[in-house]
Amino acid sequence: MKMQLKLLLFVCRITPKKTEQNKQLIMGKRKSRAKPPPNKKMNKVDTVFCCPFCNHSSSVECSIDLKDLIGVASCIVCLESFSTTIHALTEPIDIYSDWIDECERVNNRKGDT
Repeated sequence: MKMQLKLLLFVCRITPKKTEQNKQLIMGKRKSRAKPPPNKKMNKVDTVFCCPFCNHSSSVECSIDLKDLIGVASCIVCLESFSTTIHALTEPIDIYSDWIDECERVNNRKGDT
């Protein structure tokens, strides 16, 4: 009986007392994942532009025909239009900028002669 009592006291001394501090030291916490950064919203590109011939604002509309791979920019006031070849990634601003570049190229060629 004395032997069992000594063994019981010995076992009680080895095991730590369960307190809140010991629970925190023994139990591991889950690692929290950092939230991914929010997606940046891209600004929408204009689809209606100013006409280079009549200077009316919001009068040039660009249409894209992916079936025939043709892009057309046309003014609804002076009825000027420009068409160019396009590809799958072409946007209306690309068609309009091609029209402006072509106008500048023609004007520079006239000025040279």
